[in-house]
Amino acid sequence: MARFSNYKFISLAVTVIMLIVLLRTSNYSETNYTTSSVSNGETKQQTQSTGNSILNTLHENIQPLLDSTTGSKQTCEVVHVIVVDAGSSGSRVHVYDFNKCSGNKKPELIKEHFKMLKPGLSSFKSDFKGAAESLDPLLEFAQSVIPNDKQSCSPIVVKATAGLRLLGETESKAILDYVTTYINTEWPFNLVGKEPVAIMGGDQEGVFAWITTNFLLGNIGNGENLGKTAAIFDLGGGSTQIVFEPMLEDNKFVENEYKYDLSFGLKEQYELYQYSHLGYGLNEGRNKIYSTIIDNSIKNGIATKQSILQENSKIKLENPCLPPSTKLDNVKVTLEDGTIVIANFKNSQTEETFLQCRAVTEQILKKDTACLTQPCSFNGIHQPSLVKEFKDTSDLYVFSFFYDKTVPFGMPLNFNLKDLRNFAEIVCGGTNSWETQLSTMTDISTLSENLELCMELTFQFELLHTGYEISLDRELKTCQQIEGNEIGWCLGVALEILSDDSSFKCDINQVLAKNTELAATAANAVSNEDTVVDVDMP
Repeated sequence: MARFSNYKFISLAVTVIMLIVLLRTSNYSETNYTTSSVSNGETKQQTQSTGNSILNTLHENIQPLLDSTTGSKQTCEVVHVIVVDAGSSGSRVHVYDFNKCSGNKKPELIKEHFKMLKPGLSSFKSDFKGAAESLDPLLEFAQSVIPNDKQSCSPIVVKATAGLRLLGETESKAILDYVTTYINTEWPFNLVGKEPVAIMGGDQEGVFAWITTNFLLGNIGNGENLGKTAAIFDLGGGSTQIVFEPMLEDNKFVENEYKYDLSFGLKEQYELYQYSHLGYGLNEGRNKIYSTIIDNSIKNGIATKQSILQENSKIKLENPCLPPSTKLDNVKVTLEDGTIVIANFKNSQTEETFLQCRAVTEQILKKDTACLTQPCSFNGIHQPSLVKEFKDTSDLYVFSFFYDKTVPFGMPLNFNLKDLRNFAEIVCGGTNSWETQLSTMTDISTLSENLELCMELTFQFELLHTGYEISLDRELKTCQQIEGNEIGWCLGVALEILSDDSSFKCDINQVLAKNTELAATAANAVSNEDTVVDVDMP
């Protein structure tokens, strides 16, 4: 009887499913829609037909029935989360497709869609309208990958990073306010959270990147702290972040600005060390090196500030961070007092000057700054030791500019700091060094077009070794993606949005109000300009 009862249940379930599928698909529009995804800088188009809708409908309706056999009432749906990263050197949009189920099950990341553009919001300064409208290609891309009927309920956040922080409070706030209004009035997406368009704190930026990395690696989201999380080092344009889970000997983490208590899911708790070093991103670090060279030249009587400030100054300052027998003119440099100068640099030496470049780079790290909370990394900032208080079996992931300035020029995805030092020394060696040691690794012409690479690699090495005090033989891993998904802080933000059901559930009244507003705008445009306006209603 039990077996017959099971057959009866299965037969009934199949019948119900087929009826639902037939009813739903009979009402489904025959219009296909196109989704786009970006991988390795190329846009791929994939047409999604009504067949996928049938499969989705089948999944939506079979899942509750299958779960009912185990006594649970779990339901699943595909949701889309949009995160705009307004960085210092450009803006990027990430659209995440998740399979989100009720209950305790962690969300399944189905796919990530990605697009980027330059310049960043900070480059618009007082052109607030231009800054907001610069996001149009990214928002249009998001529209193209999210079904029309889901756009109004798809949560969106815009998070700016160090570049906008450096712009100043008045101008940055005005840009963000304009972006908020622009998205609310011109686009169908649903701004969520207390500050959906805001400058992200450095601590958040690093922690969300840590969440992204460890989620994709499978280290978190398993219902318990497995004690094997990776450390992350993110090098942006304006700042650099470090986040890791220290294993302190006395098992006590003093409550201070460096500690971040993270709750992930329902049961996982992590005590993280985090810090964002503002002004030590690659662009800012490079500027600091130039500024230090100018300052040293003035102190040593090689030049005067007045002579450097002169328009069309012909003075060429010695720069050991350039390859031998090269020059770089018309470099815009912001000095420590805020003065902006246009300077010319050269390296008149015939041999590599890597050690001299290291000496200049070490100056900007300010290792001699008083350390009020021991131990410290650089510039007087407290940091638990990565040698003593982080497992030597745990991974160290470095990304963003750490990747961009190494792998495309021939470095492997896994390397230690000896490898990085040797590579920097070769790059700083100039043409002869490139031809004898790098010709099989990279296109030599790209090195002659990137004369600042010597400086940038030296800065990275000093930051990781002298600054963060990572040992020379410790393996580092770098990448742009893990399991096909972009690494960085954006996925971490999307996961936080998903963790708060109330933050992204569609408010039908809000959607209707927005639709009414869009319709009114379209009607006014038609009556005022006597033109036809097409409006995609969510």
